[in-house]
Amino acid sequence: MEDFRKLFYEEAQDLLSKLEESLLTLEDDPKNKELINEVFRIMHSLKGSGAMFGFKNLSSFTHELESLYDQIRSDNLDLNTDIINFTMNAIDHIKELLEDDDSTESVDKTEDQKTILSNLLHNNGITSSEYSEKENQNDAIPITKDEPINKIYYIYFEPGEDILNDGTNPLYLIDEIADMGKTIIGINHSNMPEFRSFNPLKTYLSWTIVLSTEASLTEINDIFIFVEDNSKIVIEVLSDKDLFSINNAKSTFEYLLTSKPEDIESFKNIAATFESEIGQNETIDIVDDINKLENENNSINKKNKNSNIDETPRNKTVKLPEVLNIETVKVSSKKLDKLINLVSELVTTQARLVTISNNTKSLELTGLSEDFQHLSRQFRDIAFDMRLIPIQTMIVKFKRLIRDLAANLNKKIKFVTEGTETELDKNIIATISDPIMHVIRNAVDHGIETPEERVKNGKTETGTIYLKAEYSGTSILITVKDDGAGINTDKVLEKAIDKNLVQAGTELTTKEINNLLLLPGFSTSDAVSDVSGRGVGMDVVQKNIKELRGEINISSKSGEGTQIVIRLPLTLSIIDGLLISINSNKFVVPLSSVKQIYQVNREAITNSYNEVIEIEGQQFPFIDLTSKFDNEGIPNHILHFITVSYHEKTIGLIVNELISEYQAVLKPIDKVLKNNEIFAGASILGDGKVALVLDTNKIIEFYSK
Repeated sequence: MEDFRKLFYEEAQDLLSKLEESLLTLEDDPKNKELINEVFRIMHSLKGSGAMFGFKNLSSFTHELESLYDQIRSDNLDLNTDIINFTMNAIDHIKELLEDDDSTESVDKTEDQKTILSNLLHNNGITSSEYSEKENQNDAIPITKDEPINKIYYIYFEPGEDILNDGTNPLYLIDEIADMGKTIIGINHSNMPEFRSFNPLKTYLSWTIVLSTEASLTEINDIFIFVEDNSKIVIEVLSDKDLFSINNAKSTFEYLLTSKPEDIESFKNIAATFESEIGQNETIDIVDDINKLENENNSINKKNKNSNIDETPRNKTVKLPEVLNIETVKVSSKKLDKLINLVSELVTTQARLVTISNNTKSLELTGLSEDFQHLSRQFRDIAFDMRLIPIQTMIVKFKRLIRDLAANLNKKIKFVTEGTETELDKNIIATISDPIMHVIRNAVDHGIETPEERVKNGKTETGTIYLKAEYSGTSILITVKDDGAGINTDKVLEKAIDKNLVQAGTELTTKEINNLLLLPGFSTSDAVSDVSGRGVGMDVVQKNIKELRGEINISSKSGEGTQIVIRLPLTLSIIDGLLISINSNKFVVPLSSVKQIYQVNREAITNSYNEVIEIEGQQFPFIDLTSKFDNEGIPNHILHFITVSYHEKTIGLIVNELISEYQAVLKPIDKVLKNNEIFAGASILGDGKVALVLDTNKIIEFYSK
């Protein structure tokens, strides 16, 4: 049961994320029926699943919300800002209930939320007394004083055999039907196998129900909304009159439930017969009536006992796929992590095989090694693809943050996104979410002006924050841009001087001034607020990004806005690298950093001016790693000049030897080189030795000092 509760917790988080997204869209399009129905379905799912797994408080609260949105989708209530604001707060409360559903504090807070909801309904034209009538019902809140009209429905429900594997208990669905009115329920067990073939994890039963209720066909359909794709469901109106009030009607339906549960025509004929007798006060003889039906339906009586129901009912299309095609499967995050670890070991083993192959000079072993290398690369790529998550998963909380902060600061802000289908490793997604949140928070607080200021400066009242994600080689670029006031470089420099971060009189470029924002403890806010001003901010953003082997770049124009670009690697565990040698020691350079490679002689390096060399008519600044690293061997005459990207520049790195391309499995080195500034990690080579992985950005920054 605990495993199922955990599964519900994960699904509830997904549902709440979808709910937030739908509400944020509804705020701009409150008449969108499809989104309103989506909100209702999510509430309905949370209510049913919550009750199933023991979240009684959560289920009770979402039932109230479901009733509210049922009124909205029935056009009895208009969706407005107050309702959306309340629902947003309700989502936060539901998240709290997922963590703690049954404490006294949770129960009290839920009751407070219900009181607010009741007042909200009252203020929007639904009285408290009308609202309270729904208390032990699952149907809509009555809003008129007309006498309710009960209808008679025929319901056939045959769940898919594997429905229990989805965490769905069909008995709870039957209970929901029973709560809607008066019912006669028949259980069909004709599909039950012999005992030796019985599987307790499969469902073999089906149910036939005759229901007398004032609920609509749509409300009944909604109960089965999450199981209709893999179940056989038929729902039809047998009569617009409450036939249960007629003598012998219930007994007759009970007889049919036991004798002909799937013969819908018999139910229709019985209903028609009783309809004709309403008002005549005559008692209908069950046996005579059944005999009459049998004479009228000879073709039906000749059907096999296990024949199918009419596949084209009047009010609902039966959904019974012959084959259930499962295109996606939920996999535990821990299993994916374990898979990546195994792939890493496979890559390391493959490197050993290459080393052995090169040493033995066997053509057969070389061929096997190449095949194994090809397969391991494919296996690696597929394993990484399984861990990739679209950036779209983060967008909802960004929208929510902007919405709430804008309301708090009395600003009007539009959030525009592009490329949110771009995928990142799940571990990177988890780490980068908070830094991007902080960047957006800064854009709302410091960037976008108030509507009055924007109009005064010739802008529209509504500011725009733009987020774009795109692939760039083997990296991903995430751009956050606003059309606000931009960075006041004079104020930034003044603050930096006040905090002794820069000496007075120092001349800095605009880019250098902008980079001051990344220093620890730096803030331009004059006062501390709930949003900012504590001096804990962009330095933490930069630290988190650097831990992911990424980089951040800030640019701004006064009065026009600010742009922050974050560059990140696609993955963290295994990289395509270039195995090199520097003074007889092996290192790995990430191929994603490499632009081009040239051969140069040592004299050209020695005779260069100010560490700049000209190659093919182009000048490159460079760092000679052969002189920076320990040098105990004989210096090479021919060196290799590796050009790498650094921000918007191209820098050269001088190394002794290029060995080969190499799949490097990154291992942490914190315990060995705790304070290193130039290594991204370490990798085990095929011969068992360790090669350090160079972080080209950190190397350039370190030696440029």
